[in-house]
Amino acid sequence: MTDLASAQWLAALDDRLRSITIDPQRSEAHPIVVEFHLDDETSTTWSLVIESGRARVVPGTAAEPTLRIATDRATLGALAGGSLNAQRAVDAGALRLRGDLNRLAAAGPVLAAIGEHLRANDPIADRADRGRHDG
Repeated sequence: MTDLASAQWLAALDDRLRSITIDPQRSEAHPIVVEFHLDDETSTTWSLVIESGRARVVPGTAAEPTLRIATDRATLGALAGGSLNAQRAVDAGALRLRGDLNRLAAAGPVLAAIGEHLRANDPIADRADRGRHDG
């Protein structure tokens, strides 16, 4: 299994995302950048960039993200796997959000389209070693 958020996992996720074309009517006029920071033993940072009906993964810190998400590997895995919902993770302090939540909420149709595609086409999250999350 590929470790969640490893360089290999991020490359595979990027490949999957680049294969998706989002309906232009569902796309945002301006790029959406969601920066993920895993504040565990490896301190991994990458961004999900959605722009012009396409999505991609960019390693490293984003200059001006729409939203910054900080968490740990176990929480990210539980969120991706559906065993933990985001509000519970925020309430428990395991997920920290900073940025424009309204803009991200407005992008819900785009994010839903990405999620639908990944779930329907051998989602990366299923190949990741997510482990268990108690929370």
